[in-house]
Amino acid sequence: MRGMLILTALALLAAPLAGAFTLESATLKDTKRYIVGFHDEIPEGVTRGASYQGGTVVEVDVDLVYAIVATDHPTLFEARVTLDERVRYMEWDDPHYASLFFVPNDARYGDAGHWGSKKIGAEKAWDRTLGSTSVKVGMLDSGINRGHEDLQGSRVLQGYDFHNNDNDPNDESGCSWHGTHTTGTAGATIHNGKGIAGLSQHTILPVKGLGSSGFGCTGSTSGLANGLKYIADQGSHISSNSWGGSGSTTIYDAITYAHNKGTIHIAAAGNSGPCTNCVSEPWKTRESIVIIVASTTSSDGQSSFSSEGPQIDVAAPGSSILSTTSGTSGYGSLSGTSMAAPHVTGTAALLKALKPTWGFADIDQNLKANAVDLGPSGKDDDFGHGRINADASTAAAGGGGSPTYQCNDGLDNDGDGLIDYPNDPGCSSSTDNDEYNAPVGESRVYFEDMDDGAQGWSKSSSSDLWHTTSACRTPIGARHLAWTQDSSCTYNTGARVTNWAQSSAISLSGKTQATLKLKHQFDIEQYSGGAYDILRIQVSRDAVSWTTLQQWDSRGPDVTSWTSLSYDIDGFAGGNLYIRFWTDTVDSTSNSHAGWFIEDVEVTAA
Repeated sequence: MRGMLILTALALLAAPLAGAFTLESATLKDTKRYIVGFHDEIPEGVTRGASYQGGTVVEVDVDLVYAIVATDHPTLFEARVTLDERVRYMEWDDPHYASLFFVPNDARYGDAGHWGSKKIGAEKAWDRTLGSTSVKVGMLDSGINRGHEDLQGSRVLQGYDFHNNDNDPNDESGCSWHGTHTTGTAGATIHNGKGIAGLSQHTILPVKGLGSSGFGCTGSTSGLANGLKYIADQGSHISSNSWGGSGSTTIYDAITYAHNKGTIHIAAAGNSGPCTNCVSEPWKTRESIVIIVASTTSSDGQSSFSSEGPQIDVAAPGSSILSTTSGTSGYGSLSGTSMAAPHVTGTAALLKALKPTWGFADIDQNLKANAVDLGPSGKDDDFGHGRINADASTAAAGGGGSPTYQCNDGLDNDGDGLIDYPNDPGCSSSTDNDEYNAPVGESRVYFEDMDDGAQGWSKSSSSDLWHTTSACRTPIGARHLAWTQDSSCTYNTGARVTNWAQSSAISLSGKTQATLKLKHQFDIEQYSGGAYDILRIQVSRDAVSWTTLQQWDSRGPDVTSWTSLSYDIDGFAGGNLYIRFWTDTVDSTSNSHAGWFIEDVEVTAA
């Protein structure tokens, strides 16, 4: 087949086509984008804006080792790429690769639709934990309705829109508010006197990978791959995926990349039922590192639309599920394995709150072992190991006692229309609102203001750009830690720059909870077409394996004044902690920007 493709292309080049026009002019209107994956690294010269095999490179991903190339001459391009021995794979960047897994239902409103959380025993699970903002969940979907009353507060992060390539992942009516619906099921606010109760009070990272189009609500191959990678790079513990498509090496690589960084994938099985062995890609091929979810009815039967197959891990409520939708107070019922998956996402987030060190294997095993067996005895293709049981799962994880409360978040959590304590007289004690599992009683174990230099810190090389200075930005004190060049106040060296600054070991021995705080600001390239000029805050136990707490890059806005950040790092308590600030310009162009500036790095613990 490979030889035939090459010969056909060469024959066309040798002989002009009938009608006095050549192959070049005949295919000019047929513009396509290809994803070209390479074996080990991006070859030299394959950079954004460069020419590759007659096409134009529009995006490069150094982590997933691929380039996106646009060409007006697809037949010729395919032939040339096939001859390049550096290439591992080539596939079309399908703009409609994936679609959403839901079946609209006319019964839009009504408390009867809130049966899912009750069915899986959430009420008893909530006696053990309501979830924790230290757990970050990436919702890769059609976005989020930020104005909704049940999705408010600081635990809803900015996120990113890979469908439109901007930093505003707004949901839309053309997608039936699908992303808002799944986000609400997993994590709508509990105990606020409004709407529904989400399963877990985790931190929500909204990531828009799908949007309305002439083909329904769909997303591109590269957009969804970038979304999966972004979720992992942002330090998310869980990714929730209520979408599916076809086989794609690019998507397979992105799933593996995120899994290797510690992100737990949960995915809808698909809505092809009734059928046999019909679990959707890309999850089917990556079944060993994904928790795949089928759908059940309120009577624990199989939903008629639910895909089935040996790859099914567990099942969850997915028929006529009530959740958040449009406007400030819209609620509606939808059906699909899309609705089942976030029930598993929320339950997994509860488990992660109880057991911060648990990874994919732990949570996968817990959900299966504690599921309610349905259908034929044992594992089967309809329900997997059974319908999830949040009560039994959290009990097995060792959860007990009552959730802790703290009354200091500045929100109206007690529902009296006033901002809570200390500005709300109606919030007079620590049991008046729903800010759970906040760090109480911690004391400082480390502080570095950079005024006398970054004591005990090291950097990637003696010539890298990290140093302490008072230049380029006004420091809070005498100095700040800066990634820049004082002479030009830019990080433009004429070459690609990959640097890091790292703390010495900070002892958290004997501690069970910890928080990292710092202040920062930055000025980097602005480019929506891909991730360039990447900034990451990372932590580690051994200075070898690093976890990214947050990433910024060219696709988001600059932070132009000193801004405070805080991260729950309970999972790193009990031993040594290392902190690292990591940067990569990715290429050598558009680097005439000021850089990254950091102050007042603090760790508190108890």
